[in-house]
Amino acid sequence: MNAARGDRERLSGADRMPPACAGGIPSAVPSGAAAVPEARMEGPLPRAPRGGFVVYINSETVGGDQAGGRDLMRAFLYTLTEVAPQPAAIILVGSAVRLAVPGSAALESLSVMAEQGVSILVAEPSARLLPGPVAVGKAATMHAVLQALIRAEKVIVP
Repeated sequence: MNAARGDRERLSGADRMPPACAGGIPSAVPSGAAAVPEARMEGPLPRAPRGGFVVYINSETVGGDQAGGRDLMRAFLYTLTEVAPQPAAIILVGSAVRLAVPGSAALESLSVMAEQGVSILVAEPSARLLPGPVAVGKAATMHAVLQALIRAEKVIVP
């Protein structure tokens, strides 16, 4: 066994993470970016009930058209407020974190679902790049995001 491989095998999970992730979330926020409330996901991760699902959203639009794509995303999230069963969680990563900021056309739908008990997980690495705080949801590390995806029975991607 080569030395590098042996060293990797002896390291704990936190030691194998990139330096920025090894201690959790870095304490410094890039200049011009706002801190995200609840920088670590505390408590139990959302667990999808039997037959449950999570919604994974990685863009603020659906499809390629910006204006039409925003309308489709708003309609998708609004429709989610009316379906049963509700998702166990909605995971926002990449540009989708903008859906959770004040003034977003999708904010009301996300807020309604949060009030109904749906976990809104906002990927902390993406949210750090926002100019201000999110208005709904809980900041989640990528570890927490992956755990929610792994535990779900189904994952829906609009």
